[in-house]
Amino acid sequence: MINLLIAVVLSRYLGPEGKGVQSLIITTITLVLVFANLVGGATLVYLVPRHAPSRLVLPSYAWTLLIALFSYFILRIFPLVDPSFTLHICVLSVLNSIAAINTSILTGKEKISTANLIGLIQPVVLIIALLSAFIILDNPQIRDYIFSLYISFGLSAVVSIFFYVRF
Repeated sequence: MINLLIAVVLSRYLGPEGKGVQSLIITTITLVLVFANLVGGATLVYLVPRHAPSRLVLPSYAWTLLIALFSYFILRIFPLVDPSFTLHICVLSVLNSIAAINTSILTGKEKISTANLIGLIQPVVLIIALLSAFIILDNPQIRDYIFSLYISFGLSAVVSIFFYVRF
C-alpha cells in the first residue's frame, strides 16, 4: 500500500519523466542487490542457527562492498542510468544490503517482529521524506527522491545494526 502511495506521489510531483528516471534508479539498485544478496541474502537465515552470526556478517558486508565497487565500474562502462547517479546507486545499494543482511540474521535468530519492523521502516520513512521534500520545496527534482532514499535506507541500516548488535 505504501509503495503504491510512493508511486503516486512521485508521478504527481516529478511527472512522467521524473517517474521514469526514478524507475531506472530503483531498478538499477535492485539489479546491484541481486548480486549483493548472493552471499548476504536469504542464505543467512539458514546459516545463522548453525554458525555464529559474527562469523557471517563480516564476509557478507565485505561482499556487499565488493559488489558495489564492481557495480560502480560496470555502470560507468555501461551507463544504464545517467552517470551522475552511479555513485548514489552504489551507496544506496550498500545501505539497503546492510539492512537486508541484518534483517536476515535477525530472522535466523527468530526475531521475526523485529525483522518486520525494519522492513516497514524503509517505505514509511521514504514516503514521509518524499512528501516533506516535495511539499516544502518549490520545484521538486529527482535529487530530492535520491535524498529521501538516503534517509530511508540509511535509517533502516542504522536500526538494523542496532538490533543486530542488541541480539
